[in-house]
Amino acid sequence: MADNQENAHHAEGTPHIESVGHLHIGDVHDHHHVYYPEQVTSTMFPNHQFEFGIKQEQKEVVKASIGMSPAADLGHPVCPVQLQITQNIQACPEETGYINETNRKIRLLEHTHQSVGDINMKDLFKKSREKATAESQQKCDNEASKQKYVEKHGNVVGVTGIVGVGKTTLTKMMLEQILDGRIIPDASYVFYLILREIDFDQKTTLFDLLFSSIPEMLGLDCKQKNQVMLKIQKDPNVVIFIDGLDDVDSSDLSKKFPTITLLQKSQPMSLIVNLISGTLLPLAFKLVTSRPRQLINMHVDHRPNFVVEILGLDEASQDQLGQQICGDNFQQVKKKLHQSPQLLENCTIPVNFILILIYLTENPQTQSGLIAITDVFISVLNKYIRSSHLATDDIGIKNLIDLAWEGFLQNKFMFSEEDLTEAGLTHSMLQAFINTSIARSTHMKMPILRRDKKSFFTHRTWQELLVAVKLVLMMPGSEFKNYVSLFLNPQWENVTKFVFGLCHHNTHEKAKQLLPNTNYAGGLSSKRLFLAAHIDSTMNNINNQINLFASGQDIAVSSFWLQAILPQFFHLCGCVKELHDQEITKFVACQLPKSLSLFGFLFPSDVSNMFFVIESLGQPFAFNYVSGTFVGDSLASFASYINATKSKIFLLSPICNHPLLNDEAKALASCIKQISMIDLPPQSEPLLQEIQRKLATTNQTLSCLSVGHRVISENEFDLICRCIHGVKHLILKDGGVNINKAQKLSRKMIQSDTLTAIDLSLNPIGDQGAQKVCLAFHDITYINFSGCILTDKATEAIAKGFKDSKNKEFAELHLCNNKIGNDGVQQLAESIPKLHFLDLNTNTLTCVTPITKTLLTITFMFSFLNLSNNNLGDRGADDLAECIHVIKMLFLENCGFTKFGAKNLAEKVLIMKNPMQLLALGGNKIEDDGARCFIPCFKNIECLELNNCDVSQSCGYEMSYLLQHNGFPLMRLQSPYLVQILPTGPLFTTNGIPTDPPAVWPPVTEMATSSGEE
Repeated sequence: MADNQENAHHAEGTPHIESVGHLHIGDVHDHHHVYYPEQVTSTMFPNHQFEFGIKQEQKEVVKASIGMSPAADLGHPVCPVQLQITQNIQACPEETGYINETNRKIRLLEHTHQSVGDINMKDLFKKSREKATAESQQKCDNEASKQKYVEKHGNVVGVTGIVGVGKTTLTKMMLEQILDGRIIPDASYVFYLILREIDFDQKTTLFDLLFSSIPEMLGLDCKQKNQVMLKIQKDPNVVIFIDGLDDVDSSDLSKKFPTITLLQKSQPMSLIVNLISGTLLPLAFKLVTSRPRQLINMHVDHRPNFVVEILGLDEASQDQLGQQICGDNFQQVKKKLHQSPQLLENCTIPVNFILILIYLTENPQTQSGLIAITDVFISVLNKYIRSSHLATDDIGIKNLIDLAWEGFLQNKFMFSEEDLTEAGLTHSMLQAFINTSIARSTHMKMPILRRDKKSFFTHRTWQELLVAVKLVLMMPGSEFKNYVSLFLNPQWENVTKFVFGLCHHNTHEKAKQLLPNTNYAGGLSSKRLFLAAHIDSTMNNINNQINLFASGQDIAVSSFWLQAILPQFFHLCGCVKELHDQEITKFVACQLPKSLSLFGFLFPSDVSNMFFVIESLGQPFAFNYVSGTFVGDSLASFASYINATKSKIFLLSPICNHPLLNDEAKALASCIKQISMIDLPPQSEPLLQEIQRKLATTNQTLSCLSVGHRVISENEFDLICRCIHGVKHLILKDGGVNINKAQKLSRKMIQSDTLTAIDLSLNPIGDQGAQKVCLAFHDITYINFSGCILTDKATEAIAKGFKDSKNKEFAELHLCNNKIGNDGVQQLAESIPKLHFLDLNTNTLTCVTPITKTLLTITFMFSFLNLSNNNLGDRGADDLAECIHVIKMLFLENCGFTKFGAKNLAEKVLIMKNPMQLLALGGNKIEDDGARCFIPCFKNIECLELNNCDVSQSCGYEMSYLLQHNGFPLMRLQSPYLVQILPTGPLFTTNGIPTDPPAVWPPVTEMATSSGEE
């Protein structure tokens, strides 16, 4: 985190240094537009001197309009505190393939442990451009396309974060520094678009959208408007802020929008999306804010390429802010805070942290234990209405609740004088809400309402709390049920949480004190029943989507998609925790899936809320993949919960935005018995030391330890070697292991009685390193030497290692991406009887006869053989045809054979007694004649892959139809022309004329010689 206070990231509701010395609590002043002086007239435009003048005037007016009014007055100057900003790590989708379980876990690891780190606010656009430049080197093949790629993607930054964490405040502070010349000093035009204030039903132009608040500019004629836009299009110093993407209909964001031109009139959403994607004004700097779910749901063609996440206040920032609020009492208040874990986990959100401090300061006798955040807000609000500034009757607060309710129904957060009048808010009432003292001990004043050109709540959370009060306390149950379905809308997220909290009996009674002279609607029991029904339907939806993830073959794609689902789950758990009803909690726990995967950012509150539900089960829970970025102390908390509940984890791959701490290391080491596979982040020496200590002092073993995908330091490697005696599966993929390290590793492997699997892929160990490792093959059942620069010299040692091995289990051997030739195959053939899995993809083979001859002698089914990307030709296909009946999965992609090789393979497949799981022939030019040979073989092949085989569209349609016609699932054929056949869809064709399929198929030999005309 940067030390430069001048460029500190200011939290939403955190202190900001001003001449008046005020402390801001949850101040969200959202009414910012680009204003031009009133003297602007169309007759004066365009003129260079005039244009320069209005740009300068614009900056001054905008700068004045974004000044944040004080939300709380401490009576003394305060210093700014920082927000954590980190790069949002998202899994990168890649091509789906058929993979076994071991490779499935290893592939997942390839998408973790990217550097997150802290990012300074002033560097956001710089980081975005660096990322786009790096990607352009991989995705573009010439300088012109690289430059265009960087222009389109390098100037766009997405800012995400949970509710209340400070997204809007960050943009305002950044805008302030731009106008002061500290960021983008040459900025010309600066636009601030607040999406919730835009009418998305009316078509408009980009000019009218950007200049919507300036009547004088809108009065320009069409020609002049076009001249302005053409100037802006060529200007590299234009800055556009797009605030509140989550305030629009997220279902629209998931679709692909058409490309529109600069001067075209279109729907506002199309204009916004084309701005974000860089299609419109690609040279302009653009920053867009949104909650994570809405940004993830955007169509991939429109989503910002560079996304940062605001993580909120870290412990240091909390201490700085707490000291300023509580003074000498802070240490005492902090001690009380740490005795209330549920309050502590909410402290990353600035407005929550400040109100929690006020709550604990004003309630020093608060008992430790479960305190809901709703209870905190209601208690502070009760203090608020009892201040000397507020009238003693209920009328004012009722009117304020009505204003909040009407605003929320209309998705409105800025209120005109007419809105205030309709809500019955008089001048005296408004003054009471603007000047209110709420804390005796801190002498702090905190307004709930602000008045400027328009009025607004000082923090959106206040409006959401009052909406929840309206729903629970003032609305009959029969009317309440009509709004339960709206809880699924992400915009109601905070309201939903407060509704659940207000339905807790104790908090409900406290809330009644807000309006002591009011006859409440009642019906709390019926409302709780409606909430239970909402929980049931939400859990069903979450379970359906999680089950879809669990059945997916491609972890990378699925994990990226699952990140949009998990926030719903965490939010629901948080709501259940606010309600704190034992029966409902147990009901949710019983609906949890059998296992759960966790991706994305994991906040302390997410972990606590989830385990609040899990603990009610009273039995261990199972996690599948846990590969999230743990924020704050959430990793230590997660490990403690795992240990306490005796839960199991298949794969734990924690990403930290800080070096692993000793407390976190001890917490993780204490539960290694419950973790099947752990992948360590960088700078993980503390955890390795704890694991070594744990393994040395107990009889426990660690199922799988992975420290790959990065260069392993010398200290880490030494610690890994000391842990080997208690590790079953060791993954050091792409870890910078050389010949010397391989020799050291071999000595420790020989001494180990537990190690059964080792992955050294993508390490430059060469033949000598492999020979050393092969000396320790006594118990090995999995070995991965892929990409290790091996030649035929290494295969002799590999074969000897398996020959000398005492292990009676069949082994898995990976040797792809090496330089093994025909001599090496001769050596490896001797190992076939001890293997069930052999991967020789991308070597220098031209003959596989030794392998096929050995396969004919085995008495078991060989699970997996990959010979892809070796020039085997038709002769190789003929050899493999002889033994294909003993192979479950055979990969022969890009092996250089033709329809004649395909014919021989098909003839043997047809007469097999047991069906194959997979036959992959992609990249071989077998054409229609070769493809048709496999039509009678569908019953003997569960999946046939024919991509890039020069198979025509007509042939693809025929094969697809015949699959369905004969009751076979379409997944049995993977080809570019695989289609879902409807009753009126494509039929079998003879010379291009649709006909019914023949009752009896001709022999394979006749099919191979048919013309296959379309």
